[in-house]
Amino acid sequence: MSLVGNQPAVVSLSKMDYTTGNVTVFPTKFSQLDGMSDLNAADENVGIYYYLGDTSAGTTLVGIDMKSGEQACSGPIPLRELGYVGVAQSLNYDLKNKHLVLTGLLDNKQNASHGVLRTKGCDRGGVATVVHIGTFGDANFVPMLHSSALDSQGQRLYVEVAVSKTSSAIGVINLNANPASKDFFTVIDEDSSQHSLVGMQWDRTEGNLVGVVGSSAGLFLRTLKFDQGKATWNTRAIPPQEYIWLYGNAGDVSALDTAGRFLYVLAGKVPSGGGDPPMHLVQINLKTGSVSNTPPVSGLPFGTNSLLEMLFVP
Repeated sequence: MSLVGNQPAVVSLSKMDYTTGNVTVFPTKFSQLDGMSDLNAADENVGIYYYLGDTSAGTTLVGIDMKSGEQACSGPIPLRELGYVGVAQSLNYDLKNKHLVLTGLLDNKQNASHGVLRTKGCDRGGVATVVHIGTFGDANFVPMLHSSALDSQGQRLYVEVAVSKTSSAIGVINLNANPASKDFFTVIDEDSSQHSLVGMQWDRTEGNLVGVVGSSAGLFLRTLKFDQGKATWNTRAIPPQEYIWLYGNAGDVSALDTAGRFLYVLAGKVPSGGGDPPMHLVQINLKTGSVSNTPPVSGLPFGTNSLLEMLFVP
């Protein structure tokens, strides 16, 4: 999704040629507000792209036909936000059950819990029945950030949570567990700089989370495998290249080509002076751990910070 207008803000579905970085924007514009995040999912079987936005009715699920770029459905979702569009929410597509899985605040009052919901998505222009699965976390202590990933086969939803004002963790929601049991929600502490992920994707080939983290020393490929209650982190340096300044909420805006074994993030050179550096699409080969292509991103109507979400669709 790309920001294509301001005052008021409007967005459009866009497609990017990952070999050239060129973005083509579909003409249909959407007034349902969208935030820079990974609050998107796709049902490839029926060709519908979803994003979780905001309207005067509150949190709103929008479905878009991926061939035409036109609206397939739109409808309210019984979730609340935390300050900004999308904060404290997540959206993923469950390949196994062919459902969307959503999380967010059940209320905007103090001590509200996070709800876990399912829906089949678009249904005759509206949204199909939304089913409440369970709850996790007190919003005062576990406010969800943007990042999430779903292991459809194992039925585990991974979400980035803030366990205090200064510390974060990975929350694991076991969708197969009894929502009233202690097995429903587990916290993996991000207890060091080597144990953290801002942007995450589920790599079903390897059975782990994967993401890119940046520092002044360069980019690093990081994985997290969670098995029988044990968390195993692995970090390896990506060989030096010039685009190490991450765009998209520090790497939250990313895309994974599972079959091709490529992870895509947005980055530029380290800023030197005023203004943002030109943005590049960085293609990382998961087999070798190296960068294989860095085309400049072009065709965005509002420049570098207007590419709000990415999703790889074969």
